[in-house]
Amino acid sequence: AKAEEDEITPKKSRSPTPFNSAVVTFLSFVGMGLVPLLAFIYGYFLQQSGVEEKDLYLYAYVLTAMGLFAVGYVRGQMSSKNPVTAGIQTLLIGGFAAVISYTIARGLTGVKR
Repeated sequence: AKAEEDEITPKKSRSPTPFNSAVVTFLSFVGMGLVPLLAFIYGYFLQQSGVEEKDLYLYAYVLTAMGLFAVGYVRGQMSSKNPVTAGIQTLLIGGFAAVISYTIARGLTGVKR
């Protein structure tokens, strides 16, 4: 009877506590926020390497794209979505948001307080 009961009774899934969710979210934001800066940190510490500033921007773009894709890929693995599709979706949405933010910032550059 006990074996039958174990088969019928669903196992308890551990749902994350609000605190754990908050910590994971915070660390995710900090981690992804650092990704584009890694190119500039590299450039700062290796100034003698001859890397030009314009190249650092390209490296930052590439690192950010890779990070966005990785976040989407992991999201896809944790859900029922195809990881590659989820990665591309996150990359496109994140890239679109970056372009909009950049455009707004450029437009506000000449605005006085």
